[in-house]
This record gives sequence, C-alpha cells and structure tokens, in this order.
Amino acid sequence: MLALVTVVSALACASASQRRADCLPVPAEIAMTAGTMVYRDCNVDRGASIGPRAQRVDYQPSRGATCGSATIEFVVDSTGKPMLVTARVVKTTDDALAAAMVKGLASQTFKPATRDGHPVAVLTTWKSEYATFVIGRAGGPPPPPSPKC
Repeated sequence: MLALVTVVSALACASASQRRADCLPVPAEIAMTAGTMVYRDCNVDRGASIGPRAQRVDYQPSRGATCGSATIEFVVDSTGKPMLVTARVVKTTDDALAAAMVKGLASQTFKPATRDGHPVAVLTTWKSEYATFVIGRAGGPPPPPSPKC
C-alpha cells in the first residue's frame, strides 16, 4: 500500500471591495506589538496576498498521522513583510504543523494590502491542512477508508 499526503494551504486575504461598517478593529495588543496602524481584511480595498516566490513550509506529518490542520494569524506590514512578533496560533490539531508555519513565515513575502490605493499593514490568517490517503495496489485488498477530518 502506498500513502499519499495532501497538504492544502490557504491564505485568507479576502478582498473587500466595499468596507463593512461592522468590521471590528484589530485588538489593541496586536496593533501595539506591530507599532503601526493595522487593518482587518474587511477594512481594506485589497487584502495581502502571497508573493510570487512562495516558500514551502518545512513539515512532515508524524508517522501514523491521518490528518491535521493549523491556523495562524499575523500582520503583513505595508512593505509585504510578515511581522513575526505578531504571529500567533489561532487553532491547531497538530502543534508541529503550527510551529512549522510560524517558523516558515520568516521566508515568505507578500504583496501588501491596500486601502485607498496605499499599502497598509493588515492582520492576515493562514490555514494549512493535510490528510493521508492510502492507495491500494492493483489486485490487492481494498485500502482502508479515507480519514474523516
């Protein structure tokens, strides 16, 4: 039997063509740590997006792991650099994946968010998930069912 690991990452950088009146401000501790005005995606014209040379996160699921996910939150500054001091784990089922994502931020570059046509710092969410699927061999017994994550 062969194991196939699928990793899916998504950067939540939804563009907001229309700013929402119900958009909450960024928590004060994040803005103070960043040392600059920080917006949420719902308060910018275009959210931050991963740069043209996205780096892979150096992570391998532990033996026997069937699935996992991690979500981290961090500020991308007005030049497109992630502010590592603002990174925090929001939710995870795999601490090693979350740690690898935070560590991997240092090598990532982003296209900064814009507000009124000017680059601004924005609070960004990055989620990564993986699932291990077992593929059976031709003529062999059927593989076990795929994990329900």
